[in-house]
Amino acid sequence: MRLPQGAAALALLLATAAPAVAAEPSAPVSTSPGCTADAGATSEAMMLARGIVAVAFPEDQRSAMMERLVSGLAAQLRAARTERASEPEIEALLEKKLKEMPSRLMPLIHAHMPGLLDATACAYTRLFTVEELRDISAFADTPSGSRFLAKSAETLVDPAVVAVNQDYFRAVNALANAFKQELIDEIMLLMTAEKPVES
Repeated sequence: MRLPQGAAALALLLATAAPAVAAEPSAPVSTSPGCTADAGATSEAMMLARGIVAVAFPEDQRSAMMERLVSGLAAQLRAARTERASEPEIEALLEKKLKEMPSRLMPLIHAHMPGLLDATACAYTRLFTVEELRDISAFADTPSGSRFLAKSAETLVDPAVVAVNQDYFRAVNALANAFKQELIDEIMLLMTAEKPVES
């Protein structure tokens, strides 16, 4: 019985593919020690950062957005698989488990949301000056700006991006398979190397 190589890599890629979610405007300034200790994380900067990411991920649409993105990326990863299990039953089971991955990931994403919210707001206060955050916030307040921010993450499941991603994911699978074989070969060399004779 031989499972296709790269299945674990696909699961790992899917688990790390979900984008960071937006910060709540009413959330505490931070529960992240790194953020509270950052002198640049002023009250105005945090307020602006929360507002910007809240526009990018509207509270009433956030769950649906995340589900679409995770499901879309999962479908791309499944389609990019370069190897199949030799036994039909094993292949069917693997496909079933991969299809279950998005629904099993969503509770984890929701559970870790508070930390992601903090991290997103903190990151913006470090990456941008207060003046830049004011400019971005002003753009976010416009109809075009709010639509741009809210739709940006969905480019990951746009047909044009999906087409390019297929080639990328296949290349990643091939690299992972080659790396796995190299690692196995080098481990075997270590295990079979002659130990020095003790005098």
